[in-house]
Amino acid sequence: MSRRIIRLSKLSSRNNNVFIQKCVRFFSTGPYLTLGCNTGDVLLFDPAKEQIVTLHGKTIPKELKDEGMIGASHGWVFFSDRRDRTVRVSDIYNSFASKSNPSVIPLPCLTDLPCEQIEQVCNVAMSSSSPLEKDCLVAIKFSGDQLSLCRPGRDLEWINILTPFHCCENSNLIFSSVSPPSSLPGTTMFAVQEVLPSGCKIGDVLLFDPAKEQILTLHDKTIPKELKDEEMIGTSHGWSFFYDRHDRIVRISDIFSPFASKSNPTVIPLPRLTDLPSEQIEQVCNVAMSSSSPLGDEDCVVAIKFSGDQLSLCRPGRDLEWTNILTPFHCCENSNVMYSKRYKRFYLSAPGGIHFFSYHLNENTEHHKLVYRDHPELDQSEWKTLSMCSRREYLVEYAHGSYSSVLNGIDYQTKRFMVFSEEETAEGKFMCYTEDIGEMCIFIASNETFCIPASSCPGLKPSTIYFMGHGFGSYDLTTGDTHHYKAPDGVITTPCWLPPVSI
Repeated sequence: MSRRIIRLSKLSSRNNNVFIQKCVRFFSTGPYLTLGCNTGDVLLFDPAKEQIVTLHGKTIPKELKDEGMIGASHGWVFFSDRRDRTVRVSDIYNSFASKSNPSVIPLPCLTDLPCEQIEQVCNVAMSSSSPLEKDCLVAIKFSGDQLSLCRPGRDLEWINILTPFHCCENSNLIFSSVSPPSSLPGTTMFAVQEVLPSGCKIGDVLLFDPAKEQILTLHDKTIPKELKDEEMIGTSHGWSFFYDRHDRIVRISDIFSPFASKSNPTVIPLPRLTDLPSEQIEQVCNVAMSSSSPLGDEDCVVAIKFSGDQLSLCRPGRDLEWTNILTPFHCCENSNVMYSKRYKRFYLSAPGGIHFFSYHLNENTEHHKLVYRDHPELDQSEWKTLSMCSRREYLVEYAHGSYSSVLNGIDYQTKRFMVFSEEETAEGKFMCYTEDIGEMCIFIASNETFCIPASSCPGLKPSTIYFMGHGFGSYDLTTGDTHHYKAPDGVITTPCWLPPVSI
């Protein structure tokens, strides 16, 4: 974002005369700062003249007189009544709007997501210059993780979205008209087209294809009413997990699969979550599944790792409650869970990557210790840079059964990945540093980390890590080069990679 801002500022300075001419041609007033209303007069501040501009005799509609102004977009001002949670849009501050009858457009009553608040607003944005346009979309970003969208005059309720990772709590919102709304890899955004009487919604699912660096649109997908207000918390084997924080129900669905039913996607309910003493189940690290589908496999086990020391396991369709496990020593608080087909156990890595633990239903926890050798040869300055970064470990299993420990340094953006592959020697098992994983590709985000051969999807690069989180791109292990994708504009939900599907 900073590079884009700098670039824009350079372009502006280089074409300064053209920019000024455009401003003179298309705008009859300068930019004004609103100072409020005073007994029917609207007061504006003109920064060019450093003077107060007064719009006399303005009628303040009764709907707005007790409401608070929460922001403006394209000259239209947003007002909110905190008592009935109604939002209204008005052109009352527009110099050329009607003095006696300014436009006031009511929007639906706001609703808050569980554990979120809608009292404090960061800002508002609008997709067009007027809310009277047919396809206009308005957005309100609240202080916290809630983003709300609706179309004036068309939607009867707001679409509430939970922004990821608590990383946008005080962020401001903009709308880009450069390209159509889109989503990040495996992350989905629904462009809602219709609300059915049953409560279901019909819309488009947007996916990002890293091989072609293009957006794939799945048109006319039905969003079951059970999922419309739930938060996506992760994916495994292409199945998405949704969580209702109000009743603590988890549901699994194939809604994001390109080959799932458009009108009737599968939705599988799981038991109500319960928390261990002194633990929380609001913040999820990731999910994992022991088989490729929760259907038709009675031994399928799903796992949810929460931020903290709780790991929860259950068998879809068989268990009436979750098996809750307390991970040891507070050392796996932010670890991601992975399932090993070779050892038929779930694995968690402790920070540092030296210790990890394995779990199975109704079996004791096993502790494992890794021994590393053959670290990369880096100069002192690079080691110093990496020492100032935070680090996160991921366990990934190859198709032939061995696994790698993937470590990446993070300092608001991904700096480097290191891969250590398990090798058996006469002296025992060791984790050995490698810069070549053959034709394999590793995919890291909020999903269960997985590997696939590059040949399984034309356009993928072998020995490459595709990542989404603190940055969005691919990392070539052989060269150490990072290719950053241009982040598509749109609303980001939970960033998850979906594995390729064979038919």
